[in-house]
Amino acid sequence: MQQIPEDVIKKLSDFDKALTSFEDALDNHLNLQSQQNEQTSNLDKAKFELATLFAVNSLYWTYLHCKGKDPSQNSELAVELVFLILFSNY
Repeated sequence: MQQIPEDVIKKLSDFDKALTSFEDALDNHLNLQSQQNEQTSNLDKAKFELATLFAVNSLYWTYLHCKGKDPSQNSELAVELVFLILFSNY
């Protein structure tokens, strides 16, 4: 069986750590947001939702790229990004 190169193992390990850190931060952020939801203005709620959508789309972009696909050719993702651009300008 072929051995995985050490540099690839390190990169995968670093990616796993970064992803776990991101998941933990997102969980904390979502929990905090749900606790403060009643005290938050509608504008701030909308900004939070746009930021969350941007984060999810960025992760999906990365996922497609890791799968060897061109994210810029994904029509669903393109629609989401146009939506983000349009509504983030308000």
